[in-house]
Amino acid sequence: MLKKRRFLIHALFCIYLFILAALVRPIAGSYEVKGVDVARYQGEVDWGAFSEQGIAFAFIKATEGSSHVDMRFQENWEAVAKTSILAAPYHFLSYDSSGAAQAEHYITTVGKRRGMLPPAVDVEFYG
Repeated sequence: MLKKRRFLIHALFCIYLFILAALVRPIAGSYEVKGVDVARYQGEVDWGAFSEQGIAFAFIKATEGSSHVDMRFQENWEAVAKTSILAAPYHFLSYDSSGAAQAEHYITTVGKRRGMLPPAVDVEFYG
């Protein structure tokens, strides 16, 4: 009897936590520091508008795998440099080539850039 009661209390508490987690959503406007990540998929980025909206930092896609360079990387990098937004080039990890080959590709493409935040890697699982 005591085991059943204890189990029921734990189960109800877990249900309460799940409901609470589902209902509590952070409001983006309440964060003190705001940032974005961009890649060619966003098309032409209005960096001035981002700056006016209080965007403090940006991650800009530079490379993917061991050979791909984002076609808008250089354009985005030059444009963000004209604003007060801090930026970091990021690498999109591929599981089709070695980490060493991808690191070499990133370093060769990006190099050291003035005002650059530390590099970042976007790791996503396919399928």
